[in-house]
Amino acid sequence: MPEIAIITGHSLKDGKAILDTHYLGRSTKLAVSAAAKLEHAAAATGTDGEQKLENNQIVPDAGRDK
Repeated sequence: MPEIAIITGHSLKDGKAILDTHYLGRSTKLAVSAAAKLEHAAAATGTDGEQKLENNQIVPDAGRDK
């Protein structure tokens, strides 16, 4: 944030207020969207971090055997 404020000429306080108001506004809609994305990511990943395909086949990790 300090770099943005320097470029735009805003104070840190004003810059943070702008970001919070226009880009980081907290709302139920945003929370529901974030939760859905988290659940989707968790469902697409195996217990040890392996990526799964839609049919639950595990994608081989080429770097794992090295």
